[in-house]
Amino acid sequence: MDITTAVAALTETGAKAALKRILAAMTTPAFGALPKREIDLVMFDEMIRIGVIPADASHYQLMTGLRITRAKANQLVFDRGVRSHTAADLDAAVTDALGRVRFEKTGEAFSIEIEDPLLHAHLKERLRRLGHASDTSFNPSLVKMGLDAARDLIVDVMPEDRRKIVKDALVKAGAPADGVKGAVGKALRAIGGKARDGATDLAVDAAKDQVKALLVGAAPALIATFTPLFT
Repeated sequence: MDITTAVAALTETGAKAALKRILAAMTTPAFGALPKREIDLVMFDEMIRIGVIPADASHYQLMTGLRITRAKANQLVFDRGVRSHTAADLDAAVTDALGRVRFEKTGEAFSIEIEDPLLHAHLKERLRRLGHASDTSFNPSLVKMGLDAARDLIVDVMPEDRRKIVKDALVKAGAPADGVKGAVGKALRAIGGKARDGATDLAVDAAKDQVKALLVGAAPALIATFTPLFT
């Protein structure tokens, strides 16, 4: 986090706009009325805007760059996310996160590492609404779920038209014709079985790609990916 370089890179127009935003925030609703937490958030947001802090900075980068505690870094990221992200943004982020899963050695569960506290909370709430518990006891950044929970979550974040594409393609690949949940459930268990039997980094990476195919792959790619897994 290099303040000198980031400020030097600003145009005159950009610098004036940044200063105007800060001064406007500091005098709304009146000068001195903002609590410290709000002032911190104003400055944090502006540092991201002008490039002092990378938008995707990890908690470790925030802790070392700003010399703050993990709890403070977590709170800043959460507060900024609440004000800048819509539910649609968070659902899209959940879909993206599902493409980075890591299957457990048993093949019966997988975990996703999510450092963003708002996205973490959103994902756990989605699972709760679907009637599933998630485990974060070992590592607060990891969300671990069983395959039934993963199946319901994957189907839940799919647009309606996507569900039909996935179901039809998986049935052609050999999944049971008992709805999208049945097809996705069979796909996840097939992926988990291969990851368990392979037990290598290559198998784990392949599992990530196969889960990602469920979320974004076209019908021909889904058929090509899952036909060998179902046989």
